[in-house]
Amino acid sequence: MVDLPLHPSTHEYGRLFETFVISQIRAVLDYLKVQAQLSYLEVKDGGEIDLIVERPGLPTLLVEIRSGETVREEDLLALKTYTREVGGTAQAVCFYQGTLKRRLGGIDVLPWKEGLKEVGLWMS
Repeated sequence: MVDLPLHPSTHEYGRLFETFVISQIRAVLDYLKVQAQLSYLEVKDGGEIDLIVERPGLPTLLVEIRSGETVREEDLLALKTYTREVGGTAQAVCFYQGTLKRRLGGIDVLPWKEGLKEVGLWMS
């Protein structure tokens, strides 16, 4: 096996970052003993919702995870479409590696660690 360096902006880096964030969420839910259902969804146009978190007594959380330091509105199309279909019962967020907290196309775009704290999925 050959060890190749991992570079930001590559598909592999993005996949590993997504896996890292989801693992952090799983660990916190397990630690807090929250009976949450985790899933993902592939949507019609080939896009996907990276993570769906169904927590008892709270709105369903729809998460897009971006490994880059910028997020464009087109990066959120699948999330926006599915959020509209679900209606007002879901909270849509995008976690990314940038530093600015903002709202883009009706979706909260948050630095990943700050975002996890805001939705109650991070241990302080």
